[in-house]
Amino acid sequence: MTREDDLLSLQYCERIARRFYWLLDRHEADQILSMVEDDCQWVRAGKPHVGPEAMRAIMLARPRDVVSRHLVCNEVGRIAGENEIEVQFDLLYLAAPQPDVAEEKRSISPKVLSGVDRYRRKAGDWRLVFKEVLPVF
Repeated sequence: MTREDDLLSLQYCERIARRFYWLLDRHEADQILSMVEDDCQWVRAGKPHVGPEAMRAIMLARPRDVVSRHLVCNEVGRIAGENEIEVQFDLLYLAAPQPDVAEEKRSISPKVLSGVDRYRRKAGDWRLVFKEVLPVF
């Protein structure tokens, strides 16, 4: 693999990290799960959830009456092995109840987190195999 191929792979995996949260905010579980391996592990609140169906349960449990946005920034990818890439990133999470026409102010609860994703190349395609996000403050 050439240096150019490595750079393209790093950029692609950094993009997948951002796309995951863009889709999550839009309740697009099927599209997210099309990017993960069968043994993907998503660690949330210190508890591992393994496999697409466990991940789907998390996504379907998200309240639909809350508007959320995950802003992914400072993504830094690194080659972790011949067919492995790790992406570290910072995440700003904002959530508030759906807007009400009569309501002038909504309470927004921002959180800053730090995350790591791992991707594995299989049959030429990069797929998510591990995700963990921890609160910073």
